[in-house]
Amino acid sequence: SRLRLNSTHMGTLTLETRKCCEGLSFAEQVSLMAATDILIGTHGAGLLHIVFLRPGSVAVHLMPPRMNYHEQLIIERIAHASNVLYMNTHLNTPPDRRGEWNIDAYAIPPKDYPLLVRNAALLFASKNMI
Repeated sequence: SRLRLNSTHMGTLTLETRKCCEGLSFAEQVSLMAATDILIGTHGAGLLHIVFLRPGSVAVHLMPPRMNYHEQLIIERIAHASNVLYMNTHLNTPPDRRGEWNIDAYAIPPKDYPLLVRNAALLFASKNMI
């Protein structure tokens, strides 16, 4: 799906959302990441695609509610070492899934997602002078 963001600070940005990277070869995954300006992902191995982002790209780390600082710091340090801008936010636990660790049990409220994307886009624009 596509989302258009309009702002006097950014001009107009078109963001394409897609599920990554199931069914893609390793080379295709690297190529996709190299063309990505903003990567939003849940905590896990897939977020390590940060290393293939271009310097100045933005990585948004969606973290389970009880994630500790040391686990978050690993991803943040990888982003920093890759010259990727880093943001994070904690996900919410639906009432019927409390106590589960499975990442599928967590969600960002739909009303909060546009603001998260907008903040990531503003960070990207401010550092890349769009």
